[in-house]
Amino acid sequence: MNCWFALLLALPAAVNAKAVGVNPLTGVDFTTSADRMELTVRAEQPIAPDQISAQAEGNVLMLRVDGVQTTRRWLATPDDLVKRTLLHPSRQHAPAAVIRMRLNAPVSAAVVENIRVRAADDGALIAAIPRDARVAARWAAVDAPVAAQPAPNAVKLNIGVDKAPAAAIEVPAALAAASTSVGGIPEALAAPASISGEDAPLEAPAPEAVDQPLIAGLGEAGPEGPSLAAVLASLLFLSVVGFIMWRKMRTARPTGGNGPLI
Repeated sequence: MNCWFALLLALPAAVNAKAVGVNPLTGVDFTTSADRMELTVRAEQPIAPDQISAQAEGNVLMLRVDGVQTTRRWLATPDDLVKRTLLHPSRQHAPAAVIRMRLNAPVSAAVVENIRVRAADDGALIAAIPRDARVAARWAAVDAPVAAQPAPNAVKLNIGVDKAPAAAIEVPAALAAASTSVGGIPEALAAPASISGEDAPLEAPAPEAVDQPLIAGLGEAGPEGPSLAAVLASLLFLSVVGFIMWRKMRTARPTGGNGPLI
């Protein structure tokens, strides 16, 4: 009894210790203009630009923000280019939040490479996404010319900014020249890094979740499909039922000398 009592007393302390260092996400705002879509990510503590990375898979653009905590919710992103957007915690990189935007067309590598990130005065992080490859090419032309690099599947938005759009950026050692921001365009991408598309594909939002307010009104996504255990259990159940039916049919057959079944 004393052991159980001590365990119950230690449980809250363990939970609090696990939560130390986690930065809860407080809001995600979406704005759109003629050449870009912008996501403003806010948390209780300021978010550094090197905490965000991007990856595209087909029509899905994923932005991962490391070091923050969130729940699975739908995000209102009213734009003709966007079908729906899901905000959810990352299972493989926790604590981290993943913003999955399903677009109406495939996301080009040029768009991912030219996402601009800047820090706001209030500590929020603003990611500016070019609307198409043509806009991305124009943004890239603003920067100083650099050696051509193959487009990676995942891009780390590791940008040194000082709360101003015109701050200098950090360029990987493989690139020969530094780049700067001109004409109000936020900072450019830098070193590539890998993020995983480990989380469930986007599903249609539940009816009760769609009409809720912005970040607090992101609806919980639907089921993600049967697990392996459920499939194996179903196969076992069908096998048992089939065996029982086979035994019944076997015993119902007539045997030699007993005459026909009545």
